[in-house]
Amino acid sequence: MRSLDVVRGYGESLEKLLRLKTFPLAIKLLEKEEDIPEEAKRPKRDYGYRMLICQAFSGSLSISVEIAFSL
Repeated sequence: MRSLDVVRGYGESLEKLLRLKTFPLAIKLLEKEEDIPEEAKRPKRDYGYRMLICQAFSGSLSISVEIAFSL
């Protein structure tokens, strides 16, 4: 698809200009807790402890895993 190639080109240009130390992190806000994917890690359930959001961001970038929080 041509439009996807254009977006990828924009992304590559941004990476070169910004020279980021890590890859960008995507965040998705969901309305219902049921919408959280089963494969997403839940800190209390899967790791046995609570986690700050900044810890989850760092962990998600370093081990490439989806981490889900709820209020």
